[in-house]
Amino acid sequence: MNFRIRISQTISLSHKYNTVLCNSIHTGVFISNNLGIRDIDEIITLVKHSIPDIVIYQLQKKRQGDDDGIWWFVLQNNTREIQIENPYGMCPFLVETNEESANLARSAYTVEQTAAIIIDYLY
Repeated sequence: MNFRIRISQTISLSHKYNTVLCNSIHTGVFISNNLGIRDIDEIITLVKHSIPDIVIYQLQKKRQGDDDGIWWFVLQNNTREIQIENPYGMCPFLVETNEESANLARSAYTVEQTAAIIIDYLY
């Protein structure tokens, strides 16, 4: 079984310091080969399996040099959010939360560890 990401809509996500344009992400299941599957695809699938009502946003590039390898995981009506970052969508990810950002951010080295950190933080 393989997974893909469908971009469903573009929204404006208000963040602590500024507003960024993001893509709302949803996962779907299809049958094909394993080519092109990134770690972020598997992480999204694992998190959505555990938290079906999770909302996931990916930063959308405004300029060619911008990094779009940032994903936010949030629950509606919840002030807590968690962000993971890697420019290629592959492990390891830099993990930031409301409480642990910048120099307090931690790294997640596997798909399973990254998904577990997200799920534990939001539940």
